[in-house]
Amino acid sequence: MHLDWLIQYGYLGLFIGSFVAATLIPLSSEGIMIALIYAGLDIKICIVVATFGNWLGSLSSFWLGYVGREKWLKIKEEKVLKWQPRIVKYSVWMALLSWLPFVGDVMAVALGFFRCHFGKMALFIFIGKLIRYIFWGYITFEVLKHIT
Repeated sequence: MHLDWLIQYGYLGLFIGSFVAATLIPLSSEGIMIALIYAGLDIKICIVVATFGNWLGSLSSFWLGYVGREKWLKIKEEKVLKWQPRIVKYSVWMALLSWLPFVGDVMAVALGFFRCHFGKMALFIFIGKLIRYIFWGYITFEVLKHIT
């Protein structure tokens, strides 16, 4: 997907791109953030905007799983009951790792589907996203220091 149109909108484009990237739609929010930092936007604001956009996108995926359990996903109740204790047991780790490409979005949906505690999941999803963007911000900063 061509990301120039998101980059043109600066922080708003970063927020939108980060939100969409946390849904089941494949998009590189890191690429947008790196491009904007390279273009001169403030690194700290980029980290905050990307974190909140991606966090809210993951919460929408959580909601999709929560609502979709009855409306769209017709899974037998015995299967749900079999898997629920395992998912709940590892839910904090799943929330922290929800930033991972490909599987992270599915984990956020699963956390909602299995009715994991929303407040706890929201907190740990946020922490994972924040660590991710701090990491990419730091790497970008270090690289830019050496090439500019």
